[in-house]
Amino acid sequence: MFTEDEAIGILRDYRHIYMNDLQVILGYIQLNEQEKAVQYIRKISLAMDEESKLYRVKDNSMKCVLIKGYTKARENFIEMIIEIADEDNVLFAQSDCIYIERELDKSIRQAVSDGSGRLNMKLGYDGGAFLERLNG
Repeated sequence: MFTEDEAIGILRDYRHIYMNDLQVILGYIQLNEQEKAVQYIRKISLAMDEESKLYRVKDNSMKCVLIKGYTKARENFIEMIIEIADEDNVLFAQSDCIYIERELDKSIRQAVSDGSGRLNMKLGYDGGAFLERLNG
């Protein structure tokens, strides 16, 4: 499901995202807007803290799907938070991973269309994976 080409693509996308972040920070510093640079760094730090929670997912295929989703969200300037309850942190079927990947993609496209800068999601399991969009 997750190919080497996709992994390389995600790494390339990460590099692009962080080069953009560095350019923004450099721009603030050059404009003598140190407080804005500090705020931007804090924003990046919070996003990375949220993303690091994905690495606690037991299932590596689902972990890859979620990382891919986070990358796509960041590319589209969307802050995404995905809640995963301990009781739902299971080994998922391949069909669950495919379903969640499609649902993440659909939610991100909808957020872009709506002009929403934030997606709060909950990944759950009730005999099958589900993804729920939360308010906020």
